[in-house]
Order: sequence, then structure tokens, then C-alpha cells
Amino acid sequence: MGLGAPERTPVSIIGKPPAWDCGQMSPLTKGVRPPVLLTPEKVEQARAMARAGRGVLAIMAAFGVSEEAVIQALAPMRMRNTRASRGTLNVTLATLDFVKSQSLPNEAIWKTVGRLLTELVMLRAELITLRAMKGGL
Repeated sequence: MGLGAPERTPVSIIGKPPAWDCGQMSPLTKGVRPPVLLTPEKVEQARAMARAGRGVLAIMAAFGVSEEAVIQALAPMRMRNTRASRGTLNVTLATLDFVKSQSLPNEAIWKTVGRLLTELVMLRAELITLRAMKGGL
């Protein structure tokens, strides 16, 4: 870390890894969402068809369902998760490239960012200590 300081393994101050259900629909969203008119399998098939360029009418004909059912299947209904343990960090592509260049083999991006921020905080604390020892900030 600092000049003459012994190497130490930083302890992450960022938090726990993402939960097993990270990326899943929020229970709050599920609670207010109207009943889905298609099975989860049909919803996935409808979305795949839409991604492939098929229109609502073609999807309706393929499944023999109403327009409402297709629109509902294609419309992702999301609400902010008030219990979220993660967020999105909007950075430039250059910053993303830098973070990727700093990642260890098989290290997830969120873990790399956590490690880099932890190192930054520790270095800043060390700098403040050194400045205080010299008699000023």
C-alpha cells in the first residue's frame, strides 16, 4: 500500500455478493401485476417471436389468443425494488474498459468495482494519515 508498509489484503467495505435471486422480478411488482393470460412458456415464446420481428397480429394468430394477452406478455412491467441490494453505475465505455482491465481472472465486474473502491478508500485514509503526521491537510 504505502511506502514501506507491509502488504495487506483489503477487506471489502462494499457489501455482500448479489443474492441468488438477483435479476428476478421484484415481489412488489408481482403483487400488483394483473394476472398473466399466457403461461410463462408462452410468454417467453411470444417475446422470442417479437425479437425475431413478428408483430402482435402474427403472435396472436400463432397462439390463438387476444391482443390484450399478447400486449401483456410483451410489456415488461417493472417497479423499483425498495429492498434492492444492487444498483446500476452508469460509466463511460473507457471507464468500463479500465475496470475490466483491472479485474482478476474469473472475477465478476461488481467484485472488481468493489475491490477498486475499497483500495481507493484505504489509500485515501492512508494519505490523510500521512498529511496529518506532517502537520496539515
